[in-house]
Amino acid sequence: AMNCSVTSTDYQFYLFPAVYTLALVVGLPGNVAALVAFSCRAASRTAFSVYISSLALADLVILCTLPFRIHYHLNGNSWVFGDVLCRVTGILFYANIYLSICFMTCICVDRYVATLHPHT
Repeated sequence: AMNCSVTSTDYQFYLFPAVYTLALVVGLPGNVAALVAFSCRAASRTAFSVYISSLALADLVILCTLPFRIHYHLNGNSWVFGDVLCRVTGILFYANIYLSICFMTCICVDRYVATLHPHT
């Protein structure tokens, strides 16, 4: 038998901050670039570009909560930013999951309809 001193939840102190940091480093410039690219193409404002812009904006909102979550996990799951910010970041974090699913569903339906009716 193998005795491991790492409990089943100890991974969150180093894995979550690493994943969140990677998401922040890649996601922040990527979503800003997407917003700029789709905002500059105002002449070709389509449903698809609106959905993509909305998805990028929703992703930027969740990226703004990640520094707080990174600090939380690195600090041994101890929240130091107050109750209000804890609730706000939690609401934004979980609401973003549903918003992203909604926008991706809209994109899928839009692409499906465009495939069925390509010339309309």
